Amino acid sequence: MDTKFDKYWHLQMHKPWGRDGGKDINPVKMLKEPEPIIGTGEWDNYQCKDFKNIENGNIVLVRKGNDAIALCQIISENFHDELLTQKYVHKNFRKVKILAWAKDYKQPRPSPFSQGTFSSCKRGTRQFDYIDKWLKHIGKMEFTHNCMKFTDNCAQLLERKRNIILQGAPGTGKTFNTAAIALSVLGVEDVDLTDHKAVMERYEELTGKRIFFTTFHQSLDYED
Repeated sequence: MDTKFDKYWHLQMHKPWGRDGGKDINPVKMLKEPEPIIGTGEWDNYQCKDFKNIENGNIVLVRKGNDAIALCQIISENFHDELLTQKYVHKNFRKVKILAWAKDYKQPRPSPFSQGTFSSCKRGTRQFDYIDKWLKHIGKMEFTHNCMKFTDNCAQLLERKRNIILQGAPGTGKTFNTAAIALSVLGVEDVDLTDHKAVMERYEELTGKRIFFTTFHQSLDYED
């Protein structure tokens, strides 16, 4: 997850005609379209111009008032769509990838975001820090998920094949992964298999009891 942006963006789109009145729409429905979208009206101001012109890959926090709704990444150029305009009133749309929903993260502190439809969150601001920490949290969750998936796959393979080979340069995690896989095969469930310290402590506890470590002579092949 790339979190090295100079600024992020925040967007309100539940009032297509602005604060002065008009129809309210549900922004969640826009984000739950088959191809999720964000949108704005058509105005001659910098917010509308920024919305239409910022590059793909930019991170946008969709909010309603002070409440965060979702964190998104823009994946398309600006476009117009009459059917979408009929549903949501907005004139300009961009497709997004939903990175996370706010229900899976903490809400921001009261009133960190300025008024406005589409605004930047520059580095060093509370808005930037909130979004940046959320992105790092997403990255950590993805890393944990990938680690667990790798460990589970290796454990299943080991049970089926009876032996597996982990290879790689020093410092790439072979020892830790060996320990985590061993605990998984043994059915140890009270240890977080992504917690390096906890895994190694339990591995050492079981070494010589249920886990045995053997060094083969260099003259032997792996098959031997």
